Amino acid sequence: NYRIEQVYISKVIPNMVFWPSEWCLSFKHNIIPKWPINFLKKPNLPKHARIVAFTGKPDQDEALLGIWPSPWYKKIYKYIKPASWISDYWK
Repeated sequence: NYRIEQVYISKVIPNMVFWPSEWCLSFKHNIIPKWPINFLKKPNLPKHARIVAFTGKPDQDEALLGIWPSPWYKKIYKYIKPASWISDYWK
């Protein structure tokens, strides 16, 4: 038995081919500029990106508006400027 589907798929498909890593990006970890640049620069969509994963907060609607919901004491590093390009892709 397998605890999660990712383990099952990895075991069942022997010659798995993944998409290039530059295609699949995390909004939070790859696209938001690092602190303290995040206060000056907007999150830009890289030209090579094909899939952007929004894991945890901020969600798409929040990132579009430049909102990162978090407790007041985390606001110093959990800050983003609006990612207006999201409205071109997220409908």
